[in-house]
Amino acid sequence: DRLIVVDISGDLLRRDQLKSVLDVSGQILTLLTYGNTRQQIAGLGPDSHALAVEIARVPEQIRGYGHVKLASIEKAARERGELLGRWRTHTPGAARLDKLA
Repeated sequence: DRLIVVDISGDLLRRDQLKSVLDVSGQILTLLTYGNTRQQIAGLGPDSHALAVEIARVPEQIRGYGHVKLASIEKAARERGELLGRWRTHTPGAARLDKLA
């Protein structure tokens, strides 16, 4: 398995560019995405590779339509939360960055 990490955060807006609630929400999302990406990259290593792959594969569980899809989304969200909890407690770089945030 190979793991490719991509930072999907956008550029930050200047204060004078923040004109609406959507602009501010987008700015917050960008900051959170950037922080999460830094945290995950800091924790990557031979000992965390398998767990990172498990986290990356969670969306593959989402299938179906209507109520079936909603149920699979809920299950995937629970599993993602459990895996991220394991990532935070077993990845030294992640714990260090949590303290900085």
